[in-house]
Order: sequence, then structure tokens, then C-alpha cells
Amino acid sequence: MKKRVWIGLRRFVTMALALFLGAMLLMAVGYLAVGLLVGTGEEVEVPNVIGQEYGTAMEILLTAGLKPLMPIESDYHDEIEPEHIIQQAPLPGSLVKRGREVRLVKSQGSMKVQVPSLIGLDLRGAEWELRRRSLRLGHLTGVSHEEVEEGLIFSQEPFAAARLAKGSMVDLLISDGPPPRLLILPDVRGRKVLQARERLERIGFARIRENPVVRPGKPPGIVLGQHPAPGVPLAADQDVVLAVSTARMGWGKAQYRYFSYELPRALGPGRVQLFVLDEAGFRLAREGNYKRGGRMEFIERIVGDAAIVIYQDGLRVLEDYVLSED
Repeated sequence: MKKRVWIGLRRFVTMALALFLGAMLLMAVGYLAVGLLVGTGEEVEVPNVIGQEYGTAMEILLTAGLKPLMPIESDYHDEIEPEHIIQQAPLPGSLVKRGREVRLVKSQGSMKVQVPSLIGLDLRGAEWELRRRSLRLGHLTGVSHEEVEEGLIFSQEPFAAARLAKGSMVDLLISDGPPPRLLILPDVRGRKVLQARERLERIGFARIRENPVVRPGKPPGIVLGQHPAPGVPLAADQDVVLAVSTARMGWGKAQYRYFSYELPRALGPGRVQLFVLDEAGFRLAREGNYKRGGRMEFIERIVGDAAIVIYQDGLRVLEDYVLSED
């Protein structure tokens, strides 16, 4: 009886051990199968390939046990030259599984272009050079120049070699040729307007305009003021405006008007003066320092018709004539 019990116990232990070993074997096989499917689980550090030529970057990743994601993307970059890596994901220094794909983006160059030198070109040549670089003509300002032939460019803004976004504008100063012969403007204030005209025409001035001004107690037809001021050197074809007393009863209609003027960028910053001549007389309305290409915006009380003249550093840069809305 004892012998039978012992034999049964031994069978039970043997069977249990066999079952345990079988379970362990199945676990080992499963682990091996998962390892073959997902890899060994070894982690590697992602190298930094930003700034590398994309072929070199691919070699570095493959050597590290990683795979570049194909195809490689591209984007604009202002600093990194074309065909070099500008982005990567995962980031450098990250720990990832061996065999992980790495997304790369390479540079296709800058969106900005270099401004060419336009000095010495005519307008047509300048436009052609700008168009070749996807730039556009900006503000054009003609200025007399003693040495530069008429129609040729002698200054630009921005200067050559500056970098601009495609489609940006370049402002130009174009020579009007040597300045015309200058005449000294005489003082004709207090004279009768016909005498004043005769004297100005005899000197050589061809463009004389009269602006009526009401002055109680003043006889009509007397020059009360002039613009420019006496003694100013002036070309013969420039306007001379005379403020002439008139017998018209009452003043012209006074109106508040909004004005907006943009100064030529190519002239740079400078001291600006704005003069107004209307039926109330001649006056300096605005004066101050303005930045390059600054805009003058203001509201001014105008009586009747008016002439507005803007000077920058003594150079007349803009004229405007305002008609009364009567």
C-alpha cells in the first residue's frame, strides 16, 4: 500500500515539473518571437545633423543605426545654404529605438535677394536689373546734379548688397542734369503788381502767379508778399507767387483741410519746411526734422485758394495747389 502511494506521488511531481518546464519554454519562445518582431529594444542617441549637407546627414544617421525618412522635405531658409539640413525630428540628443526613422528638412535657399547696384544706369536698365532679382521700382525722384548725366541714377535706397524679400521696392534718385542757370529773385513787395511783373519778366522769370489777398486799408493791386523770399536763387522756369491785395469784399471761405505728403525716401532724413500762401497771406505752417521717407500729415486752416510748397534742406521737393470748395 505504501509503495503504491509513493509511486503515485512521484508521478504527480514528475508531471508538475514537466508542465512547469513546458510553460517556461513557451515563455522563452514568445519573448524571442517578440524580440524578432520589434527588435532588441536597444536605444541610441539621435545625432545632430542640422547644417550638414543632406547626403552627409544621411550617412551619419545610418551609422548611428537610424533611418532617414524619405523623401527628404525642403523649405526656405535665410542663413543655411541650399541642400543643407535645417530641421530634424526627433531632436538631437533624443534617445530612440535603433532603426527609428528621422524626418529631415533641407534648405532650398533664401527668400531674400541681394539688391544690385543701379548707380549709373538709366531707368530702363534699372528696371531690368530689379526684375531679374524679383524686385520692383519704388519711388522715383528727379534731382539736379552737376556731374551726372540727365536720366541716369546716382543714388538708391536700400543701397547695393542689402538683402530684401522678393517683391520689395527700391527707391531711386535720377539726375535731371546740371541745374539751370539761377537768377536772384528781387524784392518786389510794395510795388504795383504790373510793375512787379514787368521787372521779374525783364530779369528772366517766366512763371509768375498771383494770389489775391484781402487786406483792409490796402489799395488793390499792391504786392503784399512773395514766395520765394527776396534774394533766393531761382531758376527761370520756377514759379514766383505774388500775394496781391484785392478789392474783393470779404475773405474767401475759410476751411480746415487735411493734408498728407510723403517725402522722397532717396533724399534721406532732413530738415523740412512747409509754406502756405493763401488769401490770409504767406506763412511757414510746419517745420521739423523728418526721417527718411517720412510722411507729413496735418490739418491746416486755408482761406480761399492756396499754394503749398515743401522744402527739405533748402531743396524744393513738392508743390501743391489747393482750390477753394466755394
